[in-house]
Amino acid sequence: ALSLSDAIQTANELSAEIERARRRCQHTEDEIMEMKREMATLI
Repeated sequence: ALSLSDAIQTANELSAEIERARRRCQHTEDEIMEMKREMATLI
């Protein structure tokens, strides 16, 4: 059985994982927007 401290530790690790994934998504969205702007100047 998981102790409470183990459960809290696991939840904290998952939160950190989610935060990192969220930042990667934001970074990718920024890059896509940048590419769209560059393409718009070419057209």
